[in-house]
Amino acid sequence: MSTYPFGSTRSYYAGGTPRIHIGSGKYAALSPADEQLLDAILHCKSYSEEISLSDLKMIEAKAAGELPETQWEPESLGAQIIDKIRQQSKVRNYHQIFNAPKDPFELPVVANDFTASLIGSEGETVASQPVSDNYGKVVFNHRKLMITAEATTEFEEENIPEIMAFLKNQLAVNLMRAEEKMLFLDDATHGLLANAADKTAAVPGGSLTPANAAQTVMSLLSAMGAPYNLDPANIVMYLHPELYWNLVQAGEVKTQDMYGPSATIISGELGKFYGMSVAPLTTLDAVDGTTPTYPIILANRASVLLSQRRNVTIRVFPLEGDKNKIEATVRTAIAYPHKSGGFADGVVKALLKKA
Repeated sequence: MSTYPFGSTRSYYAGGTPRIHIGSGKYAALSPADEQLLDAILHCKSYSEEISLSDLKMIEAKAAGELPETQWEPESLGAQIIDKIRQQSKVRNYHQIFNAPKDPFELPVVANDFTASLIGSEGETVASQPVSDNYGKVVFNHRKLMITAEATTEFEEENIPEIMAFLKNQLAVNLMRAEEKMLFLDDATHGLLANAADKTAAVPGGSLTPANAAQTVMSLLSAMGAPYNLDPANIVMYLHPELYWNLVQAGEVKTQDMYGPSATIISGELGKFYGMSVAPLTTLDAVDGTTPTYPIILANRASVLLSQRRNVTIRVFPLEGDKNKIEATVRTAIAYPHKSGGFADGVVKALLKKA
């Protein structure tokens, strides 16, 4: 599809006959991104493109709270969907995310030990000691996530701009859900739940209730160990909604309206618990048994790294019954810069009773 200035008339052809004229009537409000999505659906095309550097920088600025969410929207279709995924995600805004140029993508962490030295007035080294004994590289192996949906062609007769906005939002929400499910529930090599050290035994009584919420979380935080647990601002708490409501009933969750005017609000964050970001997730399933238990994860933000291999790819296929099948895919990876004993350093979990 050729690119034309916004507002000019663009004609789509099917069998040599003009089918739809965009730029006038009910199609006049279409943005270039909406036009790309409409073109893919109407003509059963594939869509894929790289996210521009300017769009990436703006997405990063919004994720860091440096740019208001409503102030700017990416120009391209793929970047708009990626940004909507970020806005909906409970995970992407807490951890550093890389845009990988290849798969697998290798990221050197530290080539060797760093040393800290105090230099005397004559230039001699007075003292020297290693400050990091974790070195090597992180390898991102990207997993392809796909969502599918069927759309009738009747929407061509309706309000196109609103329907394009609805489709973009649905693509983003469902890709986000697929991504979070992969990030938390994938196998022992990738999944956050499998890579978190189990510290259930460190929690007195093995429960999180309104009465013992502070003691339970602090016990789990203590089990994480230094230096990962020293700054609550660098820790995010992922937990099952049942445990989240017990935290709320304990009266210790500080919601966004209590943050103050100078606070940075992270997308997806519902509140803070003693300085730690709180992110309840429906992805984390209860473990059924005689007494159900519910997962909680404390993760140092620097202990988990994310990567996306490319932009969103959209493919559309015609189906019988005047319908089209829409497929959207992304490639995402999770990695842990430091591991010991088979688990990620700075990431702990517990399976707790709620009463």
